[in-house]
Amino acid sequence: MSAFLVATIMSALLICGGAWAGEIHIRGGAVNAAGRIRATTLAVAPGARLSGSGRVTGNCLVAGTLAPGDAAGGAVGLLTVDGTVSFVNQGAYSCTVTTHTNLDRLACSGFSGACGIAPVRAPSAIPIRQPVIVASSSANYSNTLAIGPTANRWRLDNNGQVLFLTDGWGDSDGDELPDYWELDYFNGRTNAIAGADGDGDRANNTHEYLAGTNPTNDASVFRILSVSRVSSNQVEISWQAADGRSYDLYTGTSVTNCVVLVESNLVGDGSCTVTEDRPSERQFYRASATYPGSE
Repeated sequence: MSAFLVATIMSALLICGGAWAGEIHIRGGAVNAAGRIRATTLAVAPGARLSGSGRVTGNCLVAGTLAPGDAAGGAVGLLTVDGTVSFVNQGAYSCTVTTHTNLDRLACSGFSGACGIAPVRAPSAIPIRQPVIVASSSANYSNTLAIGPTANRWRLDNNGQVLFLTDGWGDSDGDELPDYWELDYFNGRTNAIAGADGDGDRANNTHEYLAGTNPTNDASVFRILSVSRVSSNQVEISWQAADGRSYDLYTGTSVTNCVVLVESNLVGDGSCTVTEDRPSERQFYRASATYPGSE
């Protein structure tokens, strides 16, 4: 007989016992955990789902889906693991979000692995830097990312122990400036005026958001920084670039006629630089920024 007790769970049931098991394997179906589960390792296999606001005394290995609440039913929960939670083989964390601050949370001693966060939000819920995983000791979130059809909507950041979730598209007042951006720069979810230019740099708040510049700093503005000759028939054009934006560069023979595309879908790391054959003695350039981070 094996030295460990291995329990295989094939279908939905409620776990609420307090007895110790060596290993528990959830190999299929949906399991709702209440009370305390005691095991050296609780393993959730691909295709299986563990939900509920219970407590696991031991480590948790997730290759299936972890849902502290119940995304299908819209409930929010807190799952506590007195051990390390490790995600493997594209394991997922289904996170129900019902309000700005009410959402699923996972509390654990340690966290590691490749985890896909799949938020399921109520239409009015716009979380900003809300904790979804809280590790009391070591945590490695380098392979944790948002997944699903709205993955681009979500921003994840961490402080080394806590993983925070932010809705990057949510816009309470419908002014096309997301709540998180208004809160970051104007100290409130709805404080910014889209057409205002508070820093006087000739770029209104909408333009500053789309370009990824700081609306409170007149030195932070989207513009071509330099056009310089690098050879007898080539010029180099440079401008400031922001994360998440793509850029197109146009040229023409006058300021109002820069319509000829030079380069498209450029992505820069702090700056963008393009070298172009100079077709005429007098040439003008225009750069445009595109930000897909909105609905």
